[in-house]
Amino acid sequence: MSAPSSSQYELFARAEKRSELEFPAISNELLAALERAFPDRCPDGDLSDAEIRERIGECRVVRFLKRCHQRQQRAKQGRIL
Repeated sequence: MSAPSSSQYELFARAEKRSELEFPAISNELLAALERAFPDRCPDGDLSDAEIRERIGECRVVRFLKRCHQRQQRAKQGRIL
């Protein structure tokens, strides 16, 4: 499997920003539960490549939701997104 090109990353980043603005409200409680369930730390050395990729994906989703939540909070306060 080849690595994504820089243009593919740019397309994904733009789509991600758009979807952040359209995402449903995210609570502090949900974020806290997700951070406990999927901690953002280096995976153990005994995991397979597939398990490591899965953990990376989990962390990426939690980070995405945190960014959405931050934007939502700034929007509530009337600050620029």
